[in-house]
Amino acid sequence: SRANAPLVICIACQCTYAGATMTCPFRLGGPALLLLTLLTHFTINAGEVHQGETRKNNINNEYPIVEIYHEVKETLRNIFAKGVDPEDEEQEQKFDEPVWRFSSDVYDPTRKKSRFQSFLDSRRRDLLIYGNKELTGSTGDQENVQQANIRQHTHAHAGQEHTNAYLNEWVVHLTGGRELAAAVAKDLGYRFLGQVGEFRDVYRMVKLNHPAAHKRDSPTLTHHLADHAQVVWAEQQYVKERVKRDDYDPFAPLIRVKRLEDAEQETKKESKMKRDKIERKRRSRINRSATASQVKGFEAMFNDELWDHQWYLYDTRTRAELPKLDLQVVRVWEAGVTGRGVRLLVLDDGLEWRHTDLTHNYDAEISYDFNDNDDDPTPRYDSHFSNSHGTRCAGEIAMTANNHKCGVGVAYGARVGGIRMLDGPVSDVVEGLSLSYALDKVDVVSCSWGPTDDGQRVEGPGRLAEMSLQMGVRQGRGGLGTVYVWAAGNGGSAGDNCNCDGYTSSIFTLSISSASETGRFPWYGEQCASTLAAAYSSGAYTDQKIATTDLHNGCTNTFTGTSAAAPLAAGIIALALEVNPRLTWRDIQHAVVWSSEWAPLSHNGGWTTNARGLKVNPRFGYGLLSAEGLVNTVRNWTNVPQQRICKASPTNRSGATLESGGWVLVQFLSDGCHGGDDEVTALEHVQLIATINYTRRGALAITLTSPQGTQTSLLTQRESDRSNKGFTKWAFMSVHTWGENPAGVWSLNISDTSGGEENGTIGELELVLHGTKELPQHMKEQRSYRISYDQVEFKDESEEDEVNLSSQQMKTLSWDQLLQLLAKSTRSTLSTMDIEMLLQDGRLEATLRNIQSQEAKLESLGHITKFDWQLVMDELMARR
Repeated sequence: SRANAPLVICIACQCTYAGATMTCPFRLGGPALLLLTLLTHFTINAGEVHQGETRKNNINNEYPIVEIYHEVKETLRNIFAKGVDPEDEEQEQKFDEPVWRFSSDVYDPTRKKSRFQSFLDSRRRDLLIYGNKELTGSTGDQENVQQANIRQHTHAHAGQEHTNAYLNEWVVHLTGGRELAAAVAKDLGYRFLGQVGEFRDVYRMVKLNHPAAHKRDSPTLTHHLADHAQVVWAEQQYVKERVKRDDYDPFAPLIRVKRLEDAEQETKKESKMKRDKIERKRRSRINRSATASQVKGFEAMFNDELWDHQWYLYDTRTRAELPKLDLQVVRVWEAGVTGRGVRLLVLDDGLEWRHTDLTHNYDAEISYDFNDNDDDPTPRYDSHFSNSHGTRCAGEIAMTANNHKCGVGVAYGARVGGIRMLDGPVSDVVEGLSLSYALDKVDVVSCSWGPTDDGQRVEGPGRLAEMSLQMGVRQGRGGLGTVYVWAAGNGGSAGDNCNCDGYTSSIFTLSISSASETGRFPWYGEQCASTLAAAYSSGAYTDQKIATTDLHNGCTNTFTGTSAAAPLAAGIIALALEVNPRLTWRDIQHAVVWSSEWAPLSHNGGWTTNARGLKVNPRFGYGLLSAEGLVNTVRNWTNVPQQRICKASPTNRSGATLESGGWVLVQFLSDGCHGGDDEVTALEHVQLIATINYTRRGALAITLTSPQGTQTSLLTQRESDRSNKGFTKWAFMSVHTWGENPAGVWSLNISDTSGGEENGTIGELELVLHGTKELPQHMKEQRSYRISYDQVEFKDESEEDEVNLSSQQMKTLSWDQLLQLLAKSTRSTLSTMDIEMLLQDGRLEATLRNIQSQEAKLESLGHITKFDWQLVMDELMARR
């Protein structure tokens, strides 16, 4: 729009030039120069444009050479499809080494931008505005900028921050059909791989002359694809870090690998001796017997070798005062419900379907291997049992009953399939294909993995994975919706918060945490407002763990973490679906809320009662899953009304600043969209979509208070998260106000009490209220809890006698006494063996501080009066 000067657009580098005042950064010559000369004829005299009447909408009529313009545009794009600045071309290297073998010179962050890249960044908007406004007749800059964002959108928290490899594969949403997509790919120098699964008009393209894996992304190539007239969006694929959520320590991977190696070197006899020793100690501690007469014949029900280790499936108490360790599954089996007709799918590192305890219930039709692209999900074997995770998860669900092998699956009458997708580079394509596989056949999907639980990441599903979850709940099970069960995460010792995990905090997933055999929150557990319920799993080192199948046709009773809790939940949900196959995915979530029991876990801190009268806890959601309770609840269930979505914007403090030691109060006034199509009177999920710029993300804490007074912690401070990237349209999610009426004033408190020197601004905020217009039928009566049957009285350890030991008195205590003191201070979160192990690994202090930070608002570490755990630890360190 430079006055009285011809405006020229160079499509190759996406810049605008006025007359002869600028030089194209490409040193064009030969045919390219000729083509650019032809393009120069397509000019607009800016002076004419501004004379008198506006001529913006007449350009197509006055200049019939628009078709020539597009031909030239496509030709130039083809010439420069490689996407490399000619002056830097010789510097580009080809990397065929594995991702983890890149040398330090692959990417130099200090390298200056090329002139090409600088022009690309600074002139792209000019081109978009000109191309959209002048050629299509659009009039608003904002509209064009929004269109640009749509065409090149990349999820801000989808894993790019932590990836170490960008692939030579692109996913492109292109309208016009498969043939056009193939032609575009060929013209731009890509190999066309076809449509991505069931995603309509979404295609995979591979750039063969581009490094298969590179530490840097390739925005130039992405721009070239995105700028095609038929392309809606284009994204380069990259490797996502994914971990399996068994009991692991993100800060000591080498140590844990070493232990695995040691374990493999042990003889079976030695391993059995260690297990028996732990078992004898445990049984003597709680005086629990495994004889058939004492447990009323339950242990005689099945002949499977590990049945007597499946303590979480039936009531094994010999005395009424002992904790009730029971998911109430056996009572459902006695009623003839075993999961028949239900199909479950485990997304993981493979499934040893030839295992004699699994093959009878294996479902080949819903299984696939996305790592090797074939229909056999058999895991890759190595000396470390690295890929046993999926087989263990599947065993919990569908081990065959009464075959003298391993144990009994929670839904041993159901069918189970496996997707092998974690044993290789995991990209958005891999996740998207896995989550949407066999949607017309699968009832329940179980996922015990996610982003690394190190307390440093904010990461959720990419575009395709998010689309898959939405497809699943809308199209799965004939429109009733696939049920996605997700492990809540094991980052508790790292101070992580599962609301920073977009998989487990999605409204489309049912998030499951765990409880130990003592009914306590385990040391690895994460607290957050998105957890819906809990199941049993491992706790302290000497606590019992989960029994299941293992690789090489083996069995194990040592499966741990929220990885082990999620499949138990999936199996319990399968029992409910056998009884009532017409349940929608939202019916299942409602029924879980309405049937889970808080009493077995009531001795833990953190329980509150919301305005609907439901007891909820950031550790356990609405309590411990009850198979009997869930099945009985859904037998005569009335489907919940249609989902409505009401949105609210802040009434104040938009753009407010925040500094360390301060807080910002934001209010949302909502009438629940009264009288409209989106009216909500009974809440389900509540989301806060937030953009916050801050110098240290981990210093932030966010609390939301509903109009009826229910206070929810959406985010706790995370000491390990030192990122300055903040949050960009991140969806924090809460289920704590389930059933409440959303009308009124919502109060949001964003604070930083870290004591540092941080600062930032509160950007765009939006409250999204999911629920129903009519009150669901089951909510018309008050929820009842089975307190008399489930609840066990525990002595509050905070009422113990005062302990006030000096450093001299500490020296008089034995090593074991010191360990017991320290374990006692954690309120049974850690055993003495855990303490000793952490001490040997040099991780004790960090773990204790993380527990202390997590418990600060509920039941802080060291509730014993005047107890100084640091003093005890110092004494242990000195003796060590």
